[in-house]
Amino acid sequence: MEAGRPPTCDGAADCQAKWDAAQEFLAKRAGLAIRVATSTLIETDDPKYERALIVMKVTKVPLEGGRFQLVAEARCNFATSCRPRARRLVADFNSYIPRATP
Repeated sequence: MEAGRPPTCDGAADCQAKWDAAQEFLAKRAGLAIRVATSTLIETDDPKYERALIVMKVTKVPLEGGRFQLVAEARCNFATSCRPRARRLVADFNSYIPRATP
């Protein structure tokens, strides 16, 4: 599964719309509660028990010219059997976020 390129945003309104969409995506699709939500990081809980859950993180990375890249990471907290689902979530994120508009 090809995850595609991480989405980018340009300007305050576009970046806010995409950042809001990123937080909404994690809340609805990650399957775990959001533990951290700042202006540059969104991260789900990381349970330590033996279940194949996916931990997600999105980082807003500055680029040149006031642009940002929204980089999603997804990993299995315990079992390796969920790796295909984790890759799929990143691919879904990368295709979903560019559709968010101010």
